[in-house]
Amino acid sequence: MMNFLFIQKVLVKTDDYLWAIVFAKTSGSLKLQIGTSSGTFPIQAGVNKVQLPLSPGSPTATLLRGTTPVLIFQPPGFTYTANPTAYNFNFYMAASSLYPMP
Repeated sequence: MMNFLFIQKVLVKTDDYLWAIVFAKTSGSLKLQIGTSSGTFPIQAGVNKVQLPLSPGSPTATLLRGTTPVLIFQPPGFTYTANPTAYNFNFYMAASSLYPMP
């Protein structure tokens, strides 16, 4: 009699992206940068969601109307590391506004 051992391999896919959600009154563009990764995305009036592949470093988001920056955001205290000593799979969230938040 032969014995067989079947092992089911379950792969969990994780995506290493910087995500940005933009609530815009008018159209423009968003320039995202983190480490050596950067991209410019069209922004429409309303809610916009964009992603950028992660690269080690600190993120910067610049909201543009034409070629004029109307908001430059660099979240304080956050640096992405490609090879951390421990993983916790938590996320970091930061917010910026042109107007005072209540």
